[in-house]
Amino acid sequence: CRNACASTWLDALILFCIIANTALLAAAGPATTLDDEVLAWMVVADLVLTVVFTAEMVIRIVALGFWDRKGTDPAPRYLNNAWNKMDFFVVVSSWLNIVVEATGLQLGIDMNSLRALRIMRVLKAFKSIEGIRVILATIAAAIPHTVNGAPLASLFNS
Repeated sequence: CRNACASTWLDALILFCIIANTALLAAAGPATTLDDEVLAWMVVADLVLTVVFTAEMVIRIVALGFWDRKGTDPAPRYLNNAWNKMDFFVVVSSWLNIVVEATGLQLGIDMNSLRALRIMRVLKAFKSIEGIRVILATIAAAIPHTVNGAPLASLFNS
């Protein structure tokens, strides 16, 4: 598992799967109408991609360990990394979405919003590009300041 984590082929495979997942999400947008055969194919592709993302997560958890609650271990753990926390949340929400859709459960929340969280994987794909990293850090630093201006901006929107 450590060799897989350190290899470039795993990162390349995950990048390809992120691009495929993003394309599926775009194709299945709310404004699109697709026939049943295409929808069935997309459900299978979504399941396969979720399995691939889950396998990557498990490989990384086995290689790194799950979590160092105290944060004192010098070796990085899976959930001690912000990108991995995001990925863990997206994978778990993807499985929740699949289970709810397969069983027809009503949880009282909009499952499409959970599905939309999968687009956050695109951010993970960009983490290795230095320029994008700087832009994402700038956006993250600006978000708390935009909260203060949001009520004022909403006045102009009405």
